[in-house]
Amino acid sequence: TLWNNIEAPDEDSDASQDSKRRKISPNQKPKYKAGRVYVAEVLKNIVAANPSVIGGSADVASSCGGHWPELQGHFLPPSFGEKLAGAGYTGRYIHFGVREHASLAILNGICSSSCLIPYCTLF
Repeated sequence: TLWNNIEAPDEDSDASQDSKRRKISPNQKPKYKAGRVYVAEVLKNIVAANPSVIGGSADVASSCGGHWPELQGHFLPPSFGEKLAGAGYTGRYIHFGVREHASLAILNGICSSSCLIPYCTLF
């Protein structure tokens, strides 16, 4: 038959190494993450690399993972500096509260009137 004429790959070949990498023991379960976790990791790298990225969240930053105060600071009046370190008008994280529709309108205005790249984490 056809399968009898196919030779097994050498131990050093890429095909053999690839098949070894894919094997998971029966007791080991693959580790899956929610899609929002992967997106938050990518977004964090983009925010760290590009200072023109500005955005925020409407009270779901802890759930969506879109807030990194050590990278962005807080876009708040300087009087909030006592409560939140890094608060000022130079911060790149906007606290929108619970107003999802308003947050998107604000980011739409930022995008259309400046060279900033907005993002928002919402459900």
